[in-house]
Amino acid sequence: MVCDEGMRVENNLLLFIDELLEKKTQIINHLIEQSILKGYDGDINKLLPFLNEAFLIIVQSLNKWDDELIERFGELVNHFQNNIPIQFDVVVDGVNFVRKELESVIKDSALKDIEKVEVISKVNEHFFYLQKQLSLDEIQKKTEIIEEKEQLVQLLNHERMTILGKLSTTFAHELGNPLTSLKGFIQLLESRLGKEEQEATYINHIQRDIKQMEEHVQQFLLLSQEQNQTDASKQALDLTKVLREVIDKFKPVFSEQNIRHHIQNYDPAIVYGNEQQLKLSFMKLVNNAVDALLHRKTDRRLAVKLCRREDIYELIFTNNGPKIPDHLQPNIFEPFVSTKELGKGLGLSMCKQVIEKHHGQLTCSSKDDQTTFIVQLNVYESEDWY
Repeated sequence: MVCDEGMRVENNLLLFIDELLEKKTQIINHLIEQSILKGYDGDINKLLPFLNEAFLIIVQSLNKWDDELIERFGELVNHFQNNIPIQFDVVVDGVNFVRKELESVIKDSALKDIEKVEVISKVNEHFFYLQKQLSLDEIQKKTEIIEEKEQLVQLLNHERMTILGKLSTTFAHELGNPLTSLKGFIQLLESRLGKEEQEATYINHIQRDIKQMEEHVQQFLLLSQEQNQTDASKQALDLTKVLREVIDKFKPVFSEQNIRHHIQNYDPAIVYGNEQQLKLSFMKLVNNAVDALLHRKTDRRLAVKLCRREDIYELIFTNNGPKIPDHLQPNIFEPFVSTKELGKGLGLSMCKQVIEKHHGQLTCSSKDDQTTFIVQLNVYESEDWY
């Protein structure tokens, strides 16, 4: 009985296909005249082949529901979207318009009211599926476009970091060689000038400035993704010791700026790496926290926690300074991105490069009440240490 009823609905639907084909030109012209296509500002003559072929596929699919026809329709839409400026919503509105035209033909027919309802219901079911498939195809296409753009952004970022690394290495070597020569000549002059107080003071100032420039040169080398001579000197070291030395250097600043600091450490915490590089990275992270806390008038707090999670050590730097703006957070480790008005935006980028060269990870999260940087480094297991 149900099968017979289904056949009756299908047969009634077939009665209107020839009538719909006869009205093809009329329906398409009506479609063009309606506000449906007002969103299309191109040449209508270029759109007519698409409208004619799309109309025929829709009508054919009413006669025989075929996934191949639906696929053809999707390919047709993609082809015209790629070659003429037609928007997806215009396509959907056009399909819906054809559905309404068919519904109008059915309503004006000699079928009984109950039969009209059955046929219209079948038509609506058919068009719902068609629009659903169109929407899924469009979502898939946009997803592919987004993925392509993300890959392009990743490629551009990689190329930018590669260029920056090469520039940093070149810059460091070009400055480093003359600095080494200057340092040697200053030491030679110092040995010849004797102990005159004024000259000795001048030489001390020069040596201090040269040392500071050497430190900056070394920091530029750390921006490079390539291995260099500073990466070669790695050994087993105690993170707890390194962390304590960093905090000790900042204690005068903490006292002067009324910053309450709390240190919780895991002792010992042995990793394999370059002590000077890691110490410099931790100092940058603490210094960034201090700079953020200075934006608060009172209740400045910094917490540093060192803990072990299976084969990973985590160093967690948390401060209650201002939140890092949302638009900066995804790119906070990119070169030249800074929350400071006069910041160079190289410190965090350098930190990330150092940690990644140690096969670790550096992440950041920032909320209204706190900002946290987490350093993850591999545990170094060696019987020689203990």
